[in-house]
Order: sequence, then C-alpha cells, then structure tokens
Amino acid sequence: MKYSVSVLMSLVLVVGPLRAQQTLTFKNAVKMGLENNVQLNQQKNQLVSTKVNRTAAMLQMGPGVSANGNLGRTDGNSFNQQAGEVVNGQIDFVTGGLSASMPVFNAFSQLNTYRQTEQLNEAQLNFVVRTTQDVIRNVAFQYLTCLLDQQLLRIDQQNLETQENAT
Repeated sequence: MKYSVSVLMSLVLVVGPLRAQQTLTFKNAVKMGLENNVQLNQQKNQLVSTKVNRTAAMLQMGPGVSANGNLGRTDGNSFNQQAGEVVNGQIDFVTGGLSASMPVFNAFSQLNTYRQTEQLNEAQLNFVVRTTQDVIRNVAFQYLTCLLDQQLLRIDQQNLETQENAT
C-alpha cells in the first residue's frame, strides 16, 4: 500500500508541472532579447555613467562650498599656558569652519570639459541605439532561421512520405 501511494505521489509530482511549450512569437523573442542581452545592458549602464559625468562637469563650473567641524574632550592633565601650570580636569572644545570658492576664469577649461562630456554622452546614446538595433537584427535572424528550419523539416518529412508511398 505504501509503495503504491509513493509511486502515485511521484507520478503526480513529475507529471503535474509538465505543460505544452508555448509558441514564441517574434515580438516576445525581440522583447526577451532586448531585456537579456548583456552587451545592451552594459551600454545602458555606460550611458548612465556618462550622464553622471556630464552633470558633474556642469556642476564644476559653479561655486564650491565646504564645511568642517571638530568636537572633542580631553580628560586628565593638561598644561594651562595662561597660568603656567599643569591642571587636572576635563577640557571640551569645538571648532568649525566654512569655506567657499568661485572660479573667476579658468581658460575655458571647465566649459570645454562640459562640452566634451556632453558629446561623450550623446555618442553613448547613439551607441545604445545601435546596439539595440543589432540585438533586434540578431534576434530576427535567429527567429527566421528557426522558421526556415521548421519548413525544411516539413519538406523533408513530406519527401520521406512521398518516397515511402512510391515504393
């Protein structure tokens, strides 16, 4: 009894998930190709990188601001310079600073850097478009090759049937 139940359960587990394969349409094949192509995804990531570089180059033309701070405590012996003696205790200190800078003239270096990064970003965008077109072309070629192979298989099967019927 246990054996038959285990055989029945294994058949249900094996046969249950089996389904007929779905037909892959050309549109779905292209969609899958565009989503899963490694080279295209790398080019899209590179496009994001060039956009960030372009933004950074633009922001370098503006003013720069920085702030810093320091907070501390000294416990124990310390020398008091005003009294000229060693004092035992706690000393708390806080310091802070703020600085700003604005480039007045930099021989158009930053402007040229921005223009360069803008051109690199546009070139990368065109490269993404070209890679997308290449992926679509490759998927179309492979899809049509599969369709051709199916037709050739049907022709071969018909030829075989014709030869068998002739003999």
